[in-house]
Amino acid sequence: MNKNPKSIGEKAEAMVLARFILQGWIVLMPFGDNQRYDFVIDRGKGFEKVQVKNGRLRNGSIRFEARSSSGYRGSGRNSYQGQIDLFAIYCPETSKVYLRPIGQLKRGGCLRVEISKNGNKKFLAKDFEI
Repeated sequence: MNKNPKSIGEKAEAMVLARFILQGWIVLMPFGDNQRYDFVIDRGKGFEKVQVKNGRLRNGSIRFEARSSSGYRGSGRNSYQGQIDLFAIYCPETSKVYLRPIGQLKRGGCLRVEISKNGNKKFLAKDFEI
């Protein structure tokens, strides 16, 4: 199993693409890998730009970074606000794909696999699963 970040991202993109196609959605892919989004999908409501993220199951939640990291010229982490519509999160531990609107996120994202101890049912992974 390859632990290279590029390989991990490519696997996530492949799993998301397969899920989109199984849903019967139209999928457009930009040429190259220099765009702020990985796919454009049409679910019958117009085009939506999608950024794919790899999620990790930690302490009952799937966590993912809602910013890009770039070492190029020290630019650090950059928000996707205004540049994409959705995050598609592939979680290897659950083998599932989740679709989350960007408007709900700031720096990091979290989807609960379990209801929290205080009974909070917001952002349950099952509600975002595709």
